[in-house]
Amino acid sequence: MSCSRTNDFKYVQALTGHTGCVNALALSRNIGRYLATGSDDKRIILHDLFSKNFDRQPVVLHGHENNVFSIKFGKQDSHVYSCGLDGFSFVYDLNKSNRPFYRGGNASEQAYKIDVKKDDDNLFAVASTQSLELFDLRMRAPYNELACRQQLSTVNYHPIEQKILVASMKGKLDLLDERKLDRPYLKYNTALRYYPSFFQQRASDAVTLFEEFGFSGSETIRFELPMSNATFNYNGELILASPLFFFPTLYRTSDADPQVIFYARELRHIWTMKNFNFGGPYDKMVLAGSDKKLGFFWHLPDTFYTGLEQRKSTEQRNRSIFTQQGRFTSQPTTNLNLERDVFLAQPFNEAISDTVDFFSNSSYAGIQFKDAKKPFDVIQTYGKLLNARGMINSVVMHRRMPLIFTAGVENIVHVYSNLELGHVTKSYNQNSETLNIFEQLLQQNNLNDLF
Repeated sequence: MSCSRTNDFKYVQALTGHTGCVNALALSRNIGRYLATGSDDKRIILHDLFSKNFDRQPVVLHGHENNVFSIKFGKQDSHVYSCGLDGFSFVYDLNKSNRPFYRGGNASEQAYKIDVKKDDDNLFAVASTQSLELFDLRMRAPYNELACRQQLSTVNYHPIEQKILVASMKGKLDLLDERKLDRPYLKYNTALRYYPSFFQQRASDAVTLFEEFGFSGSETIRFELPMSNATFNYNGELILASPLFFFPTLYRTSDADPQVIFYARELRHIWTMKNFNFGGPYDKMVLAGSDKKLGFFWHLPDTFYTGLEQRKSTEQRNRSIFTQQGRFTSQPTTNLNLERDVFLAQPFNEAISDTVDFFSNSSYAGIQFKDAKKPFDVIQTYGKLLNARGMINSVVMHRRMPLIFTAGVENIVHVYSNLELGHVTKSYNQNSETLNIFEQLLQQNNLNDLF
């Protein structure tokens, strides 16, 4: 497989193997050696990211009888969990077989999301059409279940506390206590209030949207945003929501009101369900796909860094120098040949800072979250990923290596990097400068936002 150039990154490569749309992306949790992809072709494919040019023969997992919607790795890379349109959730032991050793769920529902307890591979949760189910591999049936009249779209375990985050396509975004699922610990504010001109800007098919939600097109609109996904960051302090018809929305876990909106002019979340994600070192990036065959990523504002990460970022910034032309230079490292391995000649061509302010745009001027105690902030500087041929539904970024993956209405996965892909090997995981280099590369896309 050869590498080609794009406007954003020097190298992009296609991972093949699927024959249907790719719905799910997951990176292994240990050191991120494996990428798992799930597709409409009912298969799960595992790629070894430490093989040169990712050319090692991938592993194919079988078992699903319909589209695969969600994949997660366990604490150990050898365990893979999945769920799909057939209503079943499967658990695989890669050391033994490419067939599941555990099956949960039933064919009367559709399972949309699966998540694994961060410190215990025996425990996992599944969000489905009619319920939230908690499973234990040592038991054949769910050990706890919450029946829901709303179709759940996501479930996510808190990485530290005994809490679970659930969301639905009817505006639910709730934090639950694992021990008492029937009463939300905290309900997050997803109720928007704005004017129909917003939809006219967002989609030419606004009339379909009005019919679905019963809007006449003349009154002020108030409704709870459907949520296709929601996820915690690495330490559970932040939540990133994926609302339909809107932009990536950031919450503090302890606060019901949204804090930040990540805006991109060409981001559309209408036709397919998107998974907006945190990514990169310490989850400092926010990533999203669009109906317009584009991917986007933003820097998390400094005010949301905590402790060590904040100090580390400040020290890094003090070591960086930007010339009057906006070009990037850095103190060279002994472990990496920047001239050979890293493309730093100029800022990325597709770095965007929208000149039209979010709130001065008439289509957005009336937007506010109902009863919110304070207005949200808007991040308007972002990087853009090109080269996809179909809608992008998922974008994930490696936490240790400079790699970004996109997937959606296409049977391939795109890999983006500013390092020559043949050089991105296991050695970079052992390089103490890897995270610094990764963040320096990404800062080029956000000059106005960061400095």
